[in-house]
Amino acid sequence: MNKTAAAAPALWPVPYCHDLITPLPFAIEARDDSWRPLHQAWRTEPETGFQPGWARVLWQSRHLVFEALFAGKSLRNSARKFNERTWESGDVCEVFLEDTTAPHYIEIHVTPENQRLQLRFPHDGLEAVRSGRAQLEEFMIHDADWVQTETVLTKDHLSVRVIIPSSILGGDQPILNCTRNFRAAVCRYDYRARSDNPILSSTAPLNGPLFHQRDAWAPLKLGPKNSGDAL
Repeated sequence: MNKTAAAAPALWPVPYCHDLITPLPFAIEARDDSWRPLHQAWRTEPETGFQPGWARVLWQSRHLVFEALFAGKSLRNSARKFNERTWESGDVCEVFLEDTTAPHYIEIHVTPENQRLQLRFPHDGLEAVRSGRAQLEEFMIHDADWVQTETVLTKDHLSVRVIIPSSILGGDQPILNCTRNFRAAVCRYDYRARSDNPILSSTAPLNGPLFHQRDAWAPLKLGPKNSGDAL
């Protein structure tokens, strides 16, 4: 059953990470409070077949790091080329990120096999595609080194890491700091339960299965580099 409205997004705390010391795969039982659950905020109860997922964000001086952990067996996607329409071909992790001072936002898809779709939209870009005024390909980023991604698939879950350099985030500050204003969401297409009608979920309190609802993405709160640093 659908809700009439979803809650406002809460701040998403983002710890500073000196080194990426956690190897993939992540362990579901080892999750701490930095992991945020994916859910279906537009529904009063999850759909039948819903499988849990979690995501967290870390930051370094020149990178934002998104990590996701999706429960499920036999997760897969048939995409085999860079910048395919991955959401149509199987399970996928989607990262949405916006510098609130920039005129665009980015969307990154990562499949269990570590194929990617990379997009950068102006604020009216998706509407332009849906109305036929623009083609999706106009917003694709064809540089394979634009971001870094890594996946590990085990028998019962998928681990994903997406490393996004500060140089592609917009703004006039190449070095990240606690004053930067971002908002983000991590979303999922889960095809396992229904191959013809995937189950969608998100970290954001969306009003519906509308991943591009930017006002529902969580504001990121970048934490101090050291415990004694001021925010």
